[in-house]
Amino acid sequence: MLEFIRSTYFQGLLAGFSVGVVIFNEAGQVYVINEVASRILEIGEDSAKGRLWNELFSGIDEPARLSGLVQEAVSNRRRAGPITARIFRKDGTTLHLSIHASTLVYYDRIWGIFVELSDVTHIFELHEREKRTLEEKRLIENERVESLHQFSMAVAHQILNPTTIIGGMANLLLKRLRSPNNVNSIDEEECIKRILDGVKRLETIVKAVNNYMSIKRGDLMETDLCNMIEVIRSRFEEEEVQEGSAVVWRIECAGVVVRVDGRLFQKALSEVITNAVEACREKGGGMVTIVVRDAPDKVEIMVSDTGPGIPESVIPYVFDPFFTTNPKSVGMGLSTALRIVREHGGIIQIGNEAGGGAVVTIGLPRDGDLARAG
Repeated sequence: MLEFIRSTYFQGLLAGFSVGVVIFNEAGQVYVINEVASRILEIGEDSAKGRLWNELFSGIDEPARLSGLVQEAVSNRRRAGPITARIFRKDGTTLHLSIHASTLVYYDRIWGIFVELSDVTHIFELHEREKRTLEEKRLIENERVESLHQFSMAVAHQILNPTTIIGGMANLLLKRLRSPNNVNSIDEEECIKRILDGVKRLETIVKAVNNYMSIKRGDLMETDLCNMIEVIRSRFEEEEVQEGSAVVWRIECAGVVVRVDGRLFQKALSEVITNAVEACREKGGGMVTIVVRDAPDKVEIMVSDTGPGIPESVIPYVFDPFFTTNPKSVGMGLSTALRIVREHGGIIQIGNEAGGGAVVTIGLPRDGDLARAG
C-alpha cells in the first residue's frame, strides 16, 4: 500500500484534487499532504510528513471537534462530517474550512485516515455580506416606518388643530342661532374670527404643499453667493429692528460664484437661515454664523447658531414634511431646502455644534459644473 501511495499515479491524483488532502497513519503521523492542504495549513509538504496531526492543525479554533470527527470516522469506518472550523493564519487572516474524515481500509485493517479540507471562506463571506445587507434593509425599513409614523402624526397635528377650532366655533354659532334668547350669549365676532384663523391656517398648509410639489430647478445662472447671503441677512436685520431682538451675524464669504437657479436656491438658503435666526430668538438673542468654503470638489455653506440645538431623537426627522417643534410653523422649511439642494445635485446635513447650537451644511458639487470660484 505504501508503494501505491508513493507512486506517480497516486501523487498525480492528489495534485488534481481541488480540496486539501491529508492522510495520517493509525499513530497520527502524516503520510501524505497535497499542495492545496499545504497551502491552507501553511506548511511545506516535506516538513509535514511524519508530524502528528494535532501539530499540523495547531491553528484550528476547535481542535476537540476535529478529534471527534476523526474518532467518528475510525469507529464507524465511514465518511464523517462535515464540520466547519476556522484556522488562524500567520498573516492574521482567518480561513473558514469544511472538513470531512474517512478511513482507508486494506484487508479489513485501517491503515490510514483520510482528511479533506475545503476552503469555504468565500461562501462564509458571501453569507456574512448577505446578513449585513438584510440587517441594513431591516434598519432602513424600521427608519422608514418610524418616519412615516412621524409624518402621519405631523400631518394629523397640522390639520387637526384648525379643524377642531373651526368645528368648535361653528357649533357655538349654531347653538346661538337655534337659541337666540339664550342668556349664555357668545361673542359671535370672536367665533367668526377664530374660524377664519383656522381656515387661514389650512390655506397656509395647502399652499406650503403646493409650493413644495412645484419645486423644479430652472436654468442655471452664475450667482454671487456672498451677495445672496447679504440680501437674506439684510431682510432679517430689518425684522430685528422691528422686533427688538439681538441677533449678531458673522459671515465668512470670499467672492464665490455658483451656477444655480438663483431664485430657487435663495429660497433654500433662506429657509436654513430662518431656522438659525429663530433658534437664537428662542434664547433672547445669539449669533448666526455663515461660512462659505471653496473646496476643490465642492462649494460648502455652513450655517450655525448659538440657539438651544436639536434633540438627538429629533434629528432623523427634521427633513420630513410637516415635522416641526414650533407650534406656529407648518414644518415645510427644511423639507423645501432639502428638495431644492437635491435639485442642484447637492447634499444637506444637520447636526449640533460641540459648544451648543445647531449647524446645517450644504454642499454643491463641482464635477457637474454647478459651482466655480469667482
